[in-house]
Amino acid sequence: MKEDPMSDENSNQESRWSQLSAELRSRLTGPLRSPLFVIYFVFLIIIIGGLGIWDILVRSATYKGANLQFSVSQATLSAIHTYLVAIAVAAGTDAILRWGEPNRTLRFLSYVSVTTLVLFAVFNSLLLESMFLATLLAAGALMLWWVVNADNASLRDENPPPSASTGGDPRQPLQGDLSGFNA
Repeated sequence: MKEDPMSDENSNQESRWSQLSAELRSRLTGPLRSPLFVIYFVFLIIIIGGLGIWDILVRSATYKGANLQFSVSQATLSAIHTYLVAIAVAAGTDAILRWGEPNRTLRFLSYVSVTTLVLFAVFNSLLLESMFLATLLAAGALMLWWVVNADNASLRDENPPPSASTGGDPRQPLQGDLSGFNA
């Protein structure tokens, strides 16, 4: 009995999609187990990194009776667009530099995400001027940053492996030996 080569190809395709889905799910939920990652994300990326947005939102806030209202100005949208493009491009560049051949699909997905975010930001800035779209794009840029940095050892509570750039305990003996070298 002959096996159908198309069924093998279809199962490989399904397997690749399920692998991508599992990887994205892991990157979205995995960092939630690390308080350091979450604190870094909220405090440094959202609050400090978005200081230009918070400043302009506070300046554009007005009270109409007992209701707080924000005037959506071009300056507000410009601040949000600048922030989201900076976050998206930084995350995309990080993905390009850190992800190698095994993560080609994720790398390409980050290219597509960055390009889409930037194009929509330009489109929104020039034509629509929609605060809702700007907020969605900023959330997308933050999610892209989260996914790209989910495996960043220096942002996790666990001790990084000795090969990580943060090193580890300098008192531990070095890995490897000098075999094959004239020392």
